[in-house]
Amino acid sequence: MTDLLQRVAENVQEHMDAILENFKPDAKIIVLVRFPDKPTADFCMTGDDLNAVAEMVERRRTNKPSPGNRTITGETVRGEACHLSPPDISLWKPEPDALIHQALGKAGEEASELAAILFRCTIQGLDGSEPVSGKPNRKALFDEIADVLAATQWLRDLIGDDFDQARFDRKLAGFRLWQTMLEEDAGHGHCDICAKPIVADDICATDIEMGTCHAACLEGTPVVDLNTGEPTNGEIETYRYGDLAPKGGADV
Repeated sequence: MTDLLQRVAENVQEHMDAILENFKPDAKIIVLVRFPDKPTADFCMTGDDLNAVAEMVERRRTNKPSPGNRTITGETVRGEACHLSPPDISLWKPEPDALIHQALGKAGEEASELAAILFRCTIQGLDGSEPVSGKPNRKALFDEIADVLAATQWLRDLIGDDFDQARFDRKLAGFRLWQTMLEEDAGHGHCDICAKPIVADDICATDIEMGTCHAACLEGTPVVDLNTGEPTNGEIETYRYGDLAPKGGADV
């Protein structure tokens, strides 16, 4: 045996030992390397009986699965059947229940349409419009949200509702915490009346209970003195949010 072939054999043996660790002790590993049109260059390494190997190859030859359904079969060290699909495909079957099959597919379709309008709003802006139809992005967004909610509710009705309310609440709380962090980083908060962000150029006023809000959201509310809390006949004191807010005066 040449030095190169010796190294190949040792390398193969090392990997064979690692493979055997996953199977029962009496399992046999056969390594066959075939060079087309070069029969003298074929490589075979096994601790099994060659006649038994030949019989196995013949069985595989006469009962050859189609290329799309090849499997590797065996038994693990725990005695479990082992069926490995080829690495480039998973041999799954569709959901057998016709109604659930359709509901799953419809929910997926509606989710993809929602994803599309979300990306469009991200690229064009929430106040943009679809270039051809002119449909406002905001309207399209809420249409798709409604469609997704309807499709997922139908699916939940069909498969049994295992909706995790606690997970939903945790997720929503996390999103709101994220919003607070982003608002702090951007140097603005949000109006507790309209729930919209407050940016530097917004005209604001200070509410005695809710703090800084959009001045327009506070129109028509009673005006009180922040120092005494007593009603006054004065007008709401407003300011640009990007400027320093007044420390006192008449507010709502």
